[in-house]
Amino acid sequence: MGDQEVDETGRPEKRQRLDEQQAAGQQQQQAADADDAAPPAPPPAHDQISAALTKIRHHIGNSSKFSKASQLLRQLLDAVDKGHRNELFATIKAAFANPEHCIDPLLCKDYVRLAKALSLRAEGVLSRQQRAQLEVYCTWALLRNELFTDDSFAYNKVAGKIKAAVAALADADEEQEAAWNVLHGLAEQPGSKEPQQQQQQPAAAVQDEAEADPFGLNDFIAQAEAQAAEAEAAAAAAAAADAPSAPSAEEQPPQQQQEGVPWDAATMEVMRKQALLDCLVAAKEHQHKLAWARTSVELLIETVAKPSVQGGFADKFVPAQRQQLADLLRFVHAERAARKSGVNRRPGGKGTGEYQTSFEKARAEWSGASWVSARGKVGSAGDAKSSAWLG
Repeated sequence: MGDQEVDETGRPEKRQRLDEQQAAGQQQQQAADADDAAPPAPPPAHDQISAALTKIRHHIGNSSKFSKASQLLRQLLDAVDKGHRNELFATIKAAFANPEHCIDPLLCKDYVRLAKALSLRAEGVLSRQQRAQLEVYCTWALLRNELFTDDSFAYNKVAGKIKAAVAALADADEEQEAAWNVLHGLAEQPGSKEPQQQQQQPAAAVQDEAEADPFGLNDFIAQAEAQAAEAEAAAAAAAAADAPSAPSAEEQPPQQQQEGVPWDAATMEVMRKQALLDCLVAAKEHQHKLAWARTSVELLIETVAKPSVQGGFADKFVPAQRQQLADLLRFVHAERAARKSGVNRRPGGKGTGEYQTSFEKARAEWSGASWVSARGKVGSAGDAKSSAWLG
């Protein structure tokens, strides 16, 4: 009887457990159905930042869209981390692709703000090489724009910074010269090892070939082969169009695009020197026309452009950059010679009026005045009425 009572009292508990399990299964099924019907979850914040950097990179190189794109990039800097290093650096390279935009009157303030914001945020995000390249960009955007001032004290302070930066440069070597040639497309192509004399056939050789092939069969065969090659290329292009396309460069990760890779050591040093050289050019073109800055500009150019034996730093630059320094030094010498002779050598000048400084203009005006005598006759009209009290 005792076993029967336990069995009978245990059946309701078993039935209750089964009911609870069925209810839990129904709830799980309903939750799964709700998950299937719900919209997909938004992408992680990391992917959103990467997408934003990619979109900014496509527009920040356009001068008409730079102001808005740079503002968005400055706002996004607080959210980036080391995971966005390559995307961020690729965007920076796109922003400074044309260094001349940094001194555009309509864009210079935005470039200054962007360069300062990047300098403050680069320490914890960019690598050492990327930060070094950012310093070159800051030379174009910050140091060069600091030259455009009407304060002589501030201008001389910036000139001192440029002199110190040039003095700290490393000496030029063959690797830097090769890097310069690669940057400007002057390096030899890998397939053109034959000298130019062998590539250029003389007229006599052409005549001999014409005599060896009087009917022009070689040209006919070459044309037929070219047409066959074009047909094969067209067929291959059609097959490639029908096949599924490979992922584009935008869909590939930055490691594959190689957009976040900084310059190598030689290229970095060459571009650092070029940025400082651009500062000299900007000082010559924009500040030399101001009378109060003329002497400082000439002394700055002369200090950098002179060879090392004369106390200058021209030997620190590659040969092509030394040629630019030589042109700047010739400009300084011509300006000084023109000032001594009183001749205006600027285009469109009319003698000595526009070129002379304020002191030189006053001296020329007073020396030619009819009421000022060179023989000591002073007075309002040159009548020597003041000679008595002057003794």
